[in-house]
Amino acid sequence: TNELITSSINLDDSQNGDFFRNSLADSDSHLIWFVQITDLHISIFHDQSRINQFEYFVRSILSLIKPKVVLASGDLTDAKDRNMMGSGQNEQEWRTYQKIVIDSGVSKFTKWLDVRGNHDNFDVHQKNDNTNFYLKYGITKNTEKSFKYDLKLPNGEKYSFIGIDGCIEPGPRRPYNFFGKLEDEDLKQIEKFSASSHESNGTIWFGHFPTSTIHSTINLHHLLKNGVAYLCGHLHTLAGLLPSMYSRHSNGLLELELGDWKDNRMFRILAFDSGIFSFRDFKVSSNLNKNSIFILITNPKDIQFKTNREPFYRARYSTHIRFLVFSRHRISSAKVFIDDLPKGQAVRANNSEFLFTLEWNSFEYSSGVHKIKVIVQDDQNNIQIVSQNFALDNSVKSFGTLSPWFVGEILGDHWGICFSWGILVKGAYLSPDAQYINGTLHMSHWFHRNPIKATIPVEFEKRTFPSNADSQSICVQLRLSRQNLLDLHSNPANSIEKVTDELNRYVSLLLGFLNDLSGQTTGDSKLRFSIKSKWTQSLGSTHVHEEQDAVYEMASMLFNHALWLTKHAAYVAAILSEPSEKEAKEIHKSLKMAAGQFKFIQEFLITKFIAGSNEQKNFYDCTDQILSVYINQSKAEAQEITIARAIELKHSPSLISSIAYSTSILFQTAADALMNLEKVVTEKWQKYLLLKCRFYKSQAFCYFGQDLLAQDKCGEAIKCLEHSLKIYQETEQICKDYASTKGPGTQAVPERHEFFKNLHKTILRVSEKCERENGMIYHQKVPLEVPALESKSMHGLAEPEEYDFSNPHELWTPSSYNSFDISKNVKERSFFNRSPNVPAPKETPIPQGNAEPGSESGCILS
Repeated sequence: TNELITSSINLDDSQNGDFFRNSLADSDSHLIWFVQITDLHISIFHDQSRINQFEYFVRSILSLIKPKVVLASGDLTDAKDRNMMGSGQNEQEWRTYQKIVIDSGVSKFTKWLDVRGNHDNFDVHQKNDNTNFYLKYGITKNTEKSFKYDLKLPNGEKYSFIGIDGCIEPGPRRPYNFFGKLEDEDLKQIEKFSASSHESNGTIWFGHFPTSTIHSTINLHHLLKNGVAYLCGHLHTLAGLLPSMYSRHSNGLLELELGDWKDNRMFRILAFDSGIFSFRDFKVSSNLNKNSIFILITNPKDIQFKTNREPFYRARYSTHIRFLVFSRHRISSAKVFIDDLPKGQAVRANNSEFLFTLEWNSFEYSSGVHKIKVIVQDDQNNIQIVSQNFALDNSVKSFGTLSPWFVGEILGDHWGICFSWGILVKGAYLSPDAQYINGTLHMSHWFHRNPIKATIPVEFEKRTFPSNADSQSICVQLRLSRQNLLDLHSNPANSIEKVTDELNRYVSLLLGFLNDLSGQTTGDSKLRFSIKSKWTQSLGSTHVHEEQDAVYEMASMLFNHALWLTKHAAYVAAILSEPSEKEAKEIHKSLKMAAGQFKFIQEFLITKFIAGSNEQKNFYDCTDQILSVYINQSKAEAQEITIARAIELKHSPSLISSIAYSTSILFQTAADALMNLEKVVTEKWQKYLLLKCRFYKSQAFCYFGQDLLAQDKCGEAIKCLEHSLKIYQETEQICKDYASTKGPGTQAVPERHEFFKNLHKTILRVSEKCERENGMIYHQKVPLEVPALESKSMHGLAEPEEYDFSNPHELWTPSSYNSFDISKNVKERSFFNRSPNVPAPKETPIPQGNAEPGSESGCILS
């Protein structure tokens, strides 16, 4: 069975003696550090300094740092010819790379691990081809697509480093080798390494390609479940636009792309300090004398990189501030400041060459965000200053860099990645001033939304008998958090951050009612069947369902939150006549988050319901069928935004047609799932899904017709546009049927929107053009059969944003868990008859403005 708690962090370190209190003290016994470098692009034709400074880095900087491991994450060689036009493997470049590493002698103190990048795969026909010089000159020479190295320390600790080669086979020449791919057999190997690293003290994944540029049949973030971070390269720094490219996925995995060595001379120092992961990126100065001091603060760690995949609670109980200093000269001063107040001079830790520590009272900083600054000076008067924000409570900081909107076919047969800051296609970067929309659809009356769920209070302590202060506090905080969350869900105007923070708090408190936290065994909590919850359904408040099962409570609350996210998206889309880029992203993100949470309920929660519980009707929320509808609706609505943007950007008609067709299929799939359910409660919702399905199918044929005309297939284009007009007219009738149908939910009137009406104008305009040009130029017959729409792969366009539980609340310890005495509860688990005594939900309505958008697509062009 799937464990509801995905983190394997053990909150009770009592078995390790004083480790809990003193692991972050003045000793380096639980500390390791390592280095990453990427995109070397060793070239015999271009920029000799690239090779010279790489040799300096290996011989001088690495010998100074003495890392346990070096990770070289691809594009080891350049593989381009003298005129930069052709590409292919160059044996001399590979020999140069190997010679520098081996001759430096770094193998005496470090393990060098390297993987291939796309440049290392140019014109390599197959993995065992004699032009695959990685097998001959690479340091690791791995023959499989992934490999694992375990670093074992004398104290028994083990750290795992897992490399992933995402290169496609065969390897095309440039520029058609931008994306990676993992076959099913590669994924099985990765899954095997993931499982075997479960017992490691820390696991690092690394490869060349960012996960957004790797095609695989399984969500790669899910496979990398036992690692704290995935390290990669590949995109360099995009001409300096993105010197820092970091993200934290919804399951806690950090994805940390490092800038390139090729032009920017970047490298990264990383560390595990008592299991807590830290890193810092550095740039090697061309003035080699300046490369004298490198500092990495390991405790307290940078707030931006906190993750539920590390035992961060140890920092709250730490006794010392800790940082690594690598210096060519003797350190004369190491001053520490917190919130700009001096805290004292740090000193070298006992028997440590590189670790500096300073005693502190961590409880003085137990809440809120603070800033630590370290100033180090050597006896040559070189000074290095490092500062970062930290928080010892649950505060986190979001990343400023936006991940790609989607990956897909942008130009003809060429794929590209669309970011908020521009587009990468055919190896070229298209700037945002020319290519990006600061906005999305202004969608008043565009979305149909079912009612939020209603519930009555849950008595968490009635049958659980908490007997100590922590367990009693858990019950009190559960009640308060539950009510706060329900109040927040009633208003779509609340911010995502505020509502999600309260959800995470409630989930962390409720987890002890789902999973055994005794520290003795795993599995279901002894408290699972001690609470009873009662909820209405999103298809009508008169339909009430109740269960004596904490899993049902968790599923219902997550469902309510996902429903709120869809309403928040509709709210943001409706209230602004000119949405900004920030709001456009918020709409898109809200819908993807909603899809991810509906999917999580479907895959991991409803499968745990106990057979024989109160039978749910097939239109109830926590059923596989209804969840599938919501997942597909959320994905389809996220794609609607991208379509409008693509139209405003004047992307190829072929691309717009493909996205519209894909969106139509999603809406159709959602509508089909409602086909055999009770008509009186599902009919209105189904007609909304059908009208959207037909609208986007009409749009798909309209733009397909434009694409055929561009290919001089005028007769087929005319047929497509005739069919597009027919479907559009059918859609207008479905809009009328939808408006006259009674049922739960808000009333959408998409036919009033300019985006809807403009499609009709476009169909007529392009039809007239086709008829005119066919009469004057082409003289082609119009076929009897309608040309089939082309479906092209779009990876990541509107994939659900993966959801996962965070750690249990800090109040949950084996002691607090065991203090619940359910033996006093003489009642056996029972189910209760459905009752209607749940007040209807009170919701703040989504305002529907009357202003029309300023452009035909409903988009604002920046």
